[in-house]
Amino acid sequence: AHPLPIWRGKESLHSHDGKILLAGDAAGLINPFFGDGILYAVKSGIMAAECVVEGKTLEYSDRIHTKFATNFDAALRMANFFYQFPGFCYRYGVTNPRATRAAARLIAGEFPFDQLPRRVLHRVRRQALGSLLPMQGARSSG
Repeated sequence: AHPLPIWRGKESLHSHDGKILLAGDAAGLINPFFGDGILYAVKSGIMAAECVVEGKTLEYSDRIHTKFATNFDAALRMANFFYQFPGFCYRYGVTNPRATRAAARLIAGEFPFDQLPRRVLHRVRRQALGSLLPMQGARSSG
């Protein structure tokens, strides 16, 4: 067993001469929240091949960062929060009936991590306002 090289931010993923390109686990393209990486290994392998075919291997790191950095940085922030407050996250996230489907969509790349905080805040606000509205209606009718 070897520790997974989880994404820690942007770094060079090609040698100074562009003859070596790191893809998948070797490039640290492992999602810091779930620890998955096969989707990113395949995508980065395809991107490496495209760079070789186009003769643009020195652009590889920038292409990878453009494609993955925003999402991985957001996943890293979520992981830091989740592992700092596991009880809270379990109670209000993991046990939510929609959590499994949301996790599957995140892992499949159907929904980006950087959109999740806005979505969560929107739902929290909606629930908070929903719980306040009946109380306001009760006050005004009395």
